[in-house]
Amino acid sequence: MISQLIIYLIKENWRGSFSSWMTLLLELFSSSLGLIIYWYASKAFGPSIQEHLDFYQTDFFSFMVVGEIFLGIPIQVLTGLITSYKTIFREHIHEIFISRAISWNRYFISQIIADIWRPFLRMGFIVLVSMGLGLSFSLLSFLYALFLTSLALISFYGFALLALSLINISGRGQTLIFQTNALLGALSGAFFPVEILPSKLAVLMTTIIPHGILLTNVRKILAQTTAIPFPQQEFVHLALLGLAYAGSGYFLFQSSLIFLRKKGRLIL
Repeated sequence: MISQLIIYLIKENWRGSFSSWMTLLLELFSSSLGLIIYWYASKAFGPSIQEHLDFYQTDFFSFMVVGEIFLGIPIQVLTGLITSYKTIFREHIHEIFISRAISWNRYFISQIIADIWRPFLRMGFIVLVSMGLGLSFSLLSFLYALFLTSLALISFYGFALLALSLINISGRGQTLIFQTNALLGALSGAFFPVEILPSKLAVLMTTIIPHGILLTNVRKILAQTTAIPFPQQEFVHLALLGLAYAGSGYFLFQSSLIFLRKKGRLIL
């Protein structure tokens, strides 16, 4: 049942994302153009903030690309899940959730598994192009960083459930959610070191917000080139954060479905 659902969702996602090979080429071109912009921006602004980058033992171009690669995966999963929720309501699948005919958690996880190939495909392309522009890291540190990114998906899944709960209760909020997500990504160090921020805000971004925790830990790992230990402390931090976000998200989303069932409301 689950495998059939995942295969179906993968096919639908492929049709929706790449209706033709031209669409695929345009996405690759867009990613390449973004990297070129990063490269020129690093030449223009890199020297002025290099002192903040010494902690990560990197240059400004590599700093931005790492943010694009490792934050792009969970953010695409999060935004993809929220966007697909509109389709769920349009096709009245939400009524099945409300009536408990099928597990919404199982459906959402199947959706994530079916969608995960796209950000990983994009990540692979960006890594290959960026290595030609100066990006470098050890294979082991990259695998550790990829492992932490996969673990962070639990936190982002919980974050998405919290956002979907807001949509269930209020009937709107998708635009606000996307804007908040983009703001959190920027403040978490996607384009500049968090050390530039006020100290209290920087601590908040790197201890509670999954965007900042992921980026900070990934960059620390990638800065290591020899004698790279398993990131045990980072693993525990992300695992506990994932339990907190996923647990609270599960509870609130389930509560929002109960709210819909009692009110008999239909959200479009």
